[in-house]
Amino acid sequence: MDHRRRSNARTFLLGFIIGCISFSGGYPPAVSEAACPPASTKHQGWPANATVYYQSTGFTTQELDQIGGGGALGSWNFHNTIPPTLNCSKVYFQAAPPSGQLTITAANDQDPDVPSTAAATRNDTISAGKLAAATITFHWAAVRINGSPTWNRDGSSGYYSFVRKVMLHEAGHTMGLGDVDPNQQVAGQSVMK
Repeated sequence: MDHRRRSNARTFLLGFIIGCISFSGGYPPAVSEAACPPASTKHQGWPANATVYYQSTGFTTQELDQIGGGGALGSWNFHNTIPPTLNCSKVYFQAAPPSGQLTITAANDQDPDVPSTAAATRNDTISAGKLAAATITFHWAAVRINGSPTWNRDGSSGYYSFVRKVMLHEAGHTMGLGDVDPNQQVAGQSVMK
């Protein structure tokens, strides 16, 4: 193995370790390597090793397939809890109708702060510096700056893929992750762009 490959492998491993330490709270969260999104100043994450019970309302069965345990939240479960874990949090999402710490809703409205926002996450309760309850709202009436709808609920595979990607992103906020600057990220490297 040449020196450059060893250096790249060493940099990746160091970034992975620092990311694990940062996420678990053992190191200042401003440290991020290997294109990890920074810890969010707006959103705080669930406590490590928590089981987060969620309920979803206002979605079709196909949309729920993209949101829940077989979709975005299932992806988080896989990467959070199946060894080797990729983010060290060991947070596990589990469906728990009719109530839980995470409420996922659909609304035929726009986010009042940013009308183009497809979905938004709100921290409802913070306890001992960790997230205790949150709400993710999908805004079906969101409109882009150019006036076109953010959502095209046409039932296509592209639509369901977008539902899943949006849920992956919003669930990341509940994990305490901030947005990644799209100008500093390689496409496909983070759900937080």
